[in-house]
Amino acid sequence: MANFRRPPFSPEREVTRAHLRTRAERSTGGNGVFALGAFFSVALFLCVLLFSFSQVTEPDRVKNYIGFGIAALTEIDQHLFNELPDLKEAVRGSEDTVFLLPNFPLDISLSRNEIVISSRDEIRDLVLTRSSDLVYEEGLASFDRTGQQDFGYFSLAFVIEQVLAIGGKQSHSLSFWLSLVAFVFVVLAGAGVVISSRSYYRFQSLGIAALFSSIPALIVLGLITFFVQSFVNSDLFAQDMLAIFENIIRVFQRNFLIIAVFGCCSLLLSWIFVTILKLTNLRRAKANQ
Repeated sequence: MANFRRPPFSPEREVTRAHLRTRAERSTGGNGVFALGAFFSVALFLCVLLFSFSQVTEPDRVKNYIGFGIAALTEIDQHLFNELPDLKEAVRGSEDTVFLLPNFPLDISLSRNEIVISSRDEIRDLVLTRSSDLVYEEGLASFDRTGQQDFGYFSLAFVIEQVLAIGGKQSHSLSFWLSLVAFVFVVLAGAGVVISSRSYYRFQSLGIAALFSSIPALIVLGLITFFVQSFVNSDLFAQDMLAIFENIIRVFQRNFLIIAVFGCCSLLLSWIFVTILKLTNLRRAKANQ
């Protein structure tokens, strides 16, 4: 019958265990590397989040979103089909050089040459470009010709106004500079992890930290997208707004996915080095036999 009793205390065995623990701590870096890895993970998450936000709030990108929304809201293709023939007729019978697009919710000016020479698609692009520029600069106030419109705090217009404010130039500039500050902390923390760790544990620590900063974010973004898609009906305007939302979310998903791939590659490198080390030790052991 096998004897599973604990062997008697041996000072030599305890010294060997202590030596192995000390050697392992020196290789991995101990608690210091864990703290640096946690800080690296948080800083990397904030850096990617802020940088992604600065990307989706770039002026040209925001204006494209606004133009896409205006096209859906005003049904501009049908509007131009109805109004453009009468506008061209009015241009021929007038000596004015600038005209407003009739019955359009925004005051968009078109020159005589633009109306006469341009095709309908070209006029469409001009109207959307100038509309998005106007809304980007003035917000929903550009739709108010009286100057007396008041948006309630619980109205959809108020929500859109706040979204436009968040996507403004100040938010873009602030998020970009904050992302640079976060990137500096990422570099410093990453350098600390590399210096404090030994051998292949450097890749392992960086990889685990990168995955901890990206995988939860990807899961949350996926859940948000799923719930939003579930609540959006088949209305054409709602589908157009959903397309804008999905485009914004994809920017965040792409950037966090890059970090996740970096983490997986770091862990793969760590595994490769471990395998090479084990094979090397095995060959040495066989050679010494």
